[in-house]
Amino acid sequence: MTDYTNAAARAMLVSLNISTWAARKFDKGATAQVNAQNKASDKAGRYNKHLLAGAPEHEALISACEAARDLHYSQTLPWSDKGSRLLPTANFMEYTKAMRKQFAALDALLSTFVQRYPALVDAAAEQHAALGQLFNRAEYPKAADIARRFSWAMHFDQVPSGDFRVDLPADQLDMISAEVRSRSEAATRDAMQGAWERLHDAVARIHKATDESGKGIVRGTLIDNCRNVVDVLVRLNVAGDERLEAMRQRVEKDLSQLDVADLRKDGKVRKDTAAKARNIMDAMSAFYAPQAKEDAA
Repeated sequence: MTDYTNAAARAMLVSLNISTWAARKFDKGATAQVNAQNKASDKAGRYNKHLLAGAPEHEALISACEAARDLHYSQTLPWSDKGSRLLPTANFMEYTKAMRKQFAALDALLSTFVQRYPALVDAAAEQHAALGQLFNRAEYPKAADIARRFSWAMHFDQVPSGDFRVDLPADQLDMISAEVRSRSEAATRDAMQGAWERLHDAVARIHKATDESGKGIVRGTLIDNCRNVVDVLVRLNVAGDERLEAMRQRVEKDLSQLDVADLRKDGKVRKDTAAKARNIMDAMSAFYAPQAKEDAA
């Protein structure tokens, strides 16, 4: 039975805080020069320098930070606009294990970057390096400070339950508690919509890749992504939504066991897969209505 009323007993809130140094710097002088040369307004554009000009040690660290954010989102559900995400207790061990592994990788990459940083700055100063005459050593943090420009941490908190122990008149306390409970239930419903959306999107991608238009592309990660979704939704179903679990099992049985190689070479398998995906999406429509999404820019 689906229950949105007691998320506080079955989940917690988690926020991921990551700080990085982007190694970019707005150059006011270069911007003025470019605009003047092109007879453009001083508001026509801004010139931002890549201070390390794509140094692999820095790019690897930034990419790993993005991977940590992606992992955090994939293992949790939306909750509020303040950065917190809903983490069901059923997924706590998997989430923390995966995130700590990612943090260990970040620590190693940061150590390498800090070691190489002075040499990277010296390389950027070379006459024929990418920045050329735009190089300005004063724009670079000191080597002793560079490590502090990067940080990552998880923070856990309770899901609001409406349980207030404060000195207020009973009627006011009841009103506030009811409001908190109502907001918590609404947020839990939204979180479960996020779970439905994740499952629907996985099926929709398979349908798009295999439909008869011939325009779809069966990428190597298509089925792996589907498997990841059906795996994590077992633990993210914080409301115990039986309909979601039934659909998840159907996707697991009909789609997540497919082989990408078969989809690519066998037209009949592609056709059958497209039909199964379409049928699943039709069945989902009784419980979930996809929200219109803006096309990516």
